[in-house]
Amino acid sequence: MPLLAYVISAGMIGFAFVKDHIRGAPLALVLVMLVIYALDVQLVIAFTVARYASPAGHAGSLPDVSRPA
Repeated sequence: MPLLAYVISAGMIGFAFVKDHIRGAPLALVLVMLVIYALDVQLVIAFTVARYASPAGHAGSLPDVSRPA
């Protein structure tokens, strides 16, 4: 659901720029930045969860990564 909220807010901001008749490179730059804004938080959360999740079929604890092997 957070992805939906970010996509909606980025879409509303993008619509405001389009409605204001912004064209060309400035509009492209803003739209690219809005896509990054809409996806960045979710990607950071997803990679954090994937990093600390136990592998499938592994019921043990996670290895201690604070000390080098």
